[in-house]
Amino acid sequence: MKRSCLAWLGLYVLLALVATASFFLQFPPSPTVPPSLPDASFRLKAALGAGFLGAFPALFALSMLYTGWLRLRERARLARSSEGGAPADGEQGVFFGPIRRDGPSLTAPLSGRECLLYRYEVSHIETGSRRRPGGQSMKVETTRTIVDAEGFALTPSTIQTASGPVKLLTLVTPEFKAERHTLGEVGERYTAYVATAALKGTGSVDAHPSLLRSLQKDTDGAIRYDLGTGVLDPGVAHSIREHVVQHGDNVVVFGKYSAAAGGIVHDPGSVWDTRLRKGSLEALKRGLTLNAVGYVIGAGAWCAVAAVGAWVFFTFGPSHIWD
Repeated sequence: MKRSCLAWLGLYVLLALVATASFFLQFPPSPTVPPSLPDASFRLKAALGAGFLGAFPALFALSMLYTGWLRLRERARLARSSEGGAPADGEQGVFFGPIRRDGPSLTAPLSGRECLLYRYEVSHIETGSRRRPGGQSMKVETTRTIVDAEGFALTPSTIQTASGPVKLLTLVTPEFKAERHTLGEVGERYTAYVATAALKGTGSVDAHPSLLRSLQKDTDGAIRYDLGTGVLDPGVAHSIREHVVQHGDNVVVFGKYSAAAGGIVHDPGSVWDTRLRKGSLEALKRGLTLNAVGYVIGAGAWCAVAAVGAWVFFTFGPSHIWD
């Protein structure tokens, strides 16, 4: 993961240097006198500022193109997975098939549905204001998302793939549409649930590194955590979402395979979390295709932003020099 972050940082620096060189070499001369340029140090400073700023949209465009390519590759691997073929030990794989529980059934805390995996999140938007730096009296309106409650549970379960059974032994990030509820619909059920839950803290699990590490080390297929105070303010507009996977659902999981464990385990070296989608094979393939198209469109939009930024620099940026 660190290597990947360093690679993206290196790519950003490279893009910034290329843009800087381009801006420097094409710095416009005075429009009213014979070709005349300001001194090199001034041009270099202006080009560096424009280059390192303009590299951001270019980097975003490349990252979106890369992610779109990954989605298309995942689609191809999903098609191959549905036809069989043993997964490689220690490698990232794609595992498709109906998932069935091996352990006791679970009850989703918000919808009350019987399942083998659930993840819920209750959040709200908090608005406020802060003063501008420098002691100015003008205030800036701010918004942030507050996670009031979050939880996850998995009972020991196995995906029946075309190449054989594969156990699911790690936390997963659901990548399918969540069910939405209102506090009036689920308030009593949630209150009853948290009365039996071991609440470990507030916020998201990402804010609790030690808890997250302990969950990632758990490889027996039975995983659960619950975060929150247990109390939800009825006067707040909550966003209440729940993902549920039931016995027999068709799923695809993108994650690392361990032959020794006989299943999908946490991969500390991966940028991506272990991800789970559910649906028919055709629906999953279509979803990955649409994801790829969306990322390509997003890349095109960021390319347009970079092009407009370059045009603004060359058209208006240096104009104050000749005033």
